[in-house]
Amino acid sequence: MPWLRRSGWIYLVVAAVLAFMAWRWSGGGGGDRAGGGTGGGDAPASTVARRPITTAEPIIHVAGEVRHPGVYRIGGDARVIQAIRLAGGPTRRANLQGLNMAAPVADGQQVIVPAKVPVGTASTAAGA
Repeated sequence: MPWLRRSGWIYLVVAAVLAFMAWRWSGGGGGDRAGGGTGGGDAPASTVARRPITTAEPIIHVAGEVRHPGVYRIGGDARVIQAIRLAGGPTRRANLQGLNMAAPVADGQQVIVPAKVPVGTASTAAGA
C-alpha cells in the first residue's frame, strides 16, 4: 500500500505545519499578534497587559472607537495616545480631532474615543 505510506507523510507534514502555526500564534515565536509591528517604539498591547502589577501603575478604562476597549494597567507617566495604542488603536470611525492626545492619564480615568459624525447628520440637526 504505497499510497498509504505517502499519505502518512503528508499528514505528518501538515500536522507539523499546524503545530508550528499554533506555536507562533500563541506567542512562542516572539511575533506581534496585534499586527502593529515593533517600529512604533511602544510595546505591543499583549506585552504591556502582562507586566507585573505594581501599585504605581494606574488602572484606566479605554472605551469608544478603539479596537479592544477595556480596563488596562498603564505606566505612571502615560499619555492618552499610549492608552489608545494599548487598546489596539483607533477604529476607522474614530474621531481623534477632539482628543488631546498629549494629555496625561490618571488612575481611574476613562478615555473615550468618540465616533465621527456622519456628514448629513450635522446639517440636518442644524436646519431643524
